[in-house]
Amino acid sequence: MNYQDWTEVKIGGGKINNDKNNKEHNENQNKSQNLPGTKLLKKLDEEEFITIEKVKLDDSKLIEKKRIQCKLSQKELATKLNLPFVTIKDLESGKGNNNKSLLSKINKFLDNRLKQI
Repeated sequence: MNYQDWTEVKIGGGKINNDKNNKEHNENQNKSQNLPGTKLLKKLDEEEFITIEKVKLDDSKLIEKKRIQCKLSQKELATKLNLPFVTIKDLESGKGNNNKSLLSKINKFLDNRLKQI
């Protein structure tokens, strides 16, 4: 190996024990094993709850008012924005999640339509 400019690297260095009868080795291996999903699992305290904020009533009424001024139905608005009909229905009724980017997208679309009228 005189012609190569890199040095040999050894990875690991520990002895590999394939003896299935060695209980001590098997117990240590099971304790340190990463099970699927253990890193993703987040433990919540018993008193901790996550609540998702709903759309404010003012915002939902504003969207409904602009949509009616544009003479669009909920279904037509959803189709133009490539959204499910239920999303628009939930937003206008105040049951939808407060997704600021979605609300701004809808408002921007409706404002542009109002300028054209």
